This record gives sequence, C-alpha cells and structure tokens, in this order.
Amino acid sequence: MLALLFLAKRAGLVVTDEAGNVQIDLDIAPLFETVDDLERAGATLAGLLSDPVCRAHLRSRGDRQLVMLGYSDSSKISGILASRWALWEVQEKLAALADEAGVALTFFHGRGGTVGRGGSKPREAVLADPAAPCADTSASPSRARSCTRSTACAASPIARSSW
Repeated sequence: MLALLFLAKRAGLVVTDEAGNVQIDLDIAPLFETVDDLERAGATLAGLLSDPVCRAHLRSRGDRQLVMLGYSDSSKISGILASRWALWEVQEKLAALADEAGVALTFFHGRGGTVGRGGSKPREAVLADPAAPCADTSASPSRARSCTRSTACAASPIARSSW
C-alpha cells in the first residue's frame, strides 16, 4: 500500500485542499487469496492500520478500507472446504481489527474459479455462503458491511436483475 501511495504521489495524483490537507483520491485494496494469504491477512491489515502514512490516507478517504477476498487460488490450492473456512474466519478477524481502529471495512469478493467462469450462477454461490458470522450488525459499520455480503444479493433489485 505504501508503494502505491508513493507511486500515486509521483504521478501527480496528490490533491491539497485550502487547509493544507493532502489527499490522494485513490482507494487501495489489498488482495488476500491463497489460504496462506488469508491466514496472514490479520497481521497485514493490522500493520496497515497502524502505519502513520496509511492511516492518514485512510482518514483522508473517510476512514474506509476496501479489502478484496479471492476465491480461485484458495480453492485450487487448498480445496473448497478449507478455502471457505479460511474466508469465513478472515472476514471475522478483519472486521474486528477495523472496528478497533474505527475504520469502515468493505469486502470485495473476487469470484474466480469455476463459479466465476461459468461453473454456476454467482448469485447462488454468494447466497450459499453462511448468512452472517456476526448476526448483530448494529455493533459497527464494518461489521454491518461484512455481514451483509450474503444477504445483499437477495435484497438488491439491481443484483437480482443483473444475475
């Protein structure tokens, strides 16, 4: 993330407002895909959230962090059961870390593998995920976002019509 912020600055994507606050109008999403990546995701996100440069960037973006979770590599390498379990656990862990840091976390589910390439309908694959590892979504914004990953497809008319 630091390297991308540096490159964005070098590319002239830095905006300075009247108060002198620096902002790079760019959301950077780490990708966690293999089971090893998923197991290290908590330490990675904790490091990003504690880094002063990354934290300042997140503050300038409204204290929001996007995280991409990949499916194809973890499924191919570790099998679907191990992959799904690791994905389930990492969402809980990352949501807790984000809550602690006061950051709203949004998960982007990168559906690769057979599901993403026509092995079944993506809507059905998303709805097949467990409903919510943290059923009480009133606790915090990041938990609400992580918990709605399976229910958003059924609730959204756009999602229903596009799948």
